[in-house]
Amino acid sequence: MKGNLFLLVFCMILSCQNDSTQRKIPLTANLLHGSWQLVETYISPGGETDWMEVENGDIFNFNGDGSFTRTNTFENKSNSAGTYVLEGDILKLVYIRDGKEEEENFSVQMFENTMTLSPAGPRFCIEPCLYRYKRIN
Repeated sequence: MKGNLFLLVFCMILSCQNDSTQRKIPLTANLLHGSWQLVETYISPGGETDWMEVENGDIFNFNGDGSFTRTNTFENKSNSAGTYVLEGDILKLVYIRDGKEEEENFSVQMFENTMTLSPAGPRFCIEPCLYRYKRIN
């Protein structure tokens, strides 16, 4: 009887798991293709912090030919475009700005319908800084 009770409680606990928890999936270039909008940031000012919602966040469009565009939707900054390469879990973006090539690298964690980017050079954050994007197409 105790065994059956334990099994029942165990099954109930498993069934109460949060369905909103996303499963991390292996990153491939095909999964990256499409449009992604910034929806949350996790930027520490030097202590503990929480995810903060972003309204009208930047939009990345990753194309199958290795090109991308980044549309700035919330500031008066110029949009940008360039090429990208995925090396393991590092996303390398190459922009052309003012006639000069600039590189920006991000560590990427891919989930079912979101991806999280964290600077991986040449600029880094001393404290945690993460950018969560949601697939919009």
